[in-house]
Amino acid sequence: MNNQPLPTLEFVKTGFLFKRGAGGLFGRKNWKPRYFELTDSTLRYYSYQKGKKKGEVRLDGIGRDAIEVMPADSKKTGTSKSTIWRIAVQTPKRRLLLAASTEYEMNEWIYALSRVVKGGLKHRHSDMTNYNPSKRTDIAARAESF
Repeated sequence: MNNQPLPTLEFVKTGFLFKRGAGGLFGRKNWKPRYFELTDSTLRYYSYQKGKKKGEVRLDGIGRDAIEVMPADSKKTGTSKSTIWRIAVQTPKRRLLLAASTEYEMNEWIYALSRVVKGGLKHRHSDMTNYNPSKRTDIAARAESF
């Protein structure tokens, strides 16, 4: 019997984002708040912090074009609480659409994802491969709860 403790899972980043639904039975593609945990190879999401795991996306093996910042002029549709601060993550099996509460929060997630994904990221606004949110002095206000 192995009495070694299980390894502690280290997170690159955690926090809330909006996730666009895949469509489901009735074809709805609504945005729902989800709690995300980013590790060195996986992006997991939950119904809420410490809630039921809703899914995960393997990030190992995806390349430079896997992360895309959606254009700033992309329209916000419907009445959801999602924002224009959107990120797309393309994997071999699916495209995951996420929205952050603020531009600053989106940039933090882009930076964290770019550290995990091989070869950096694709950015439609400007080159952010060297962006480091910890060096930013004007911290945007964060949403307290969803």
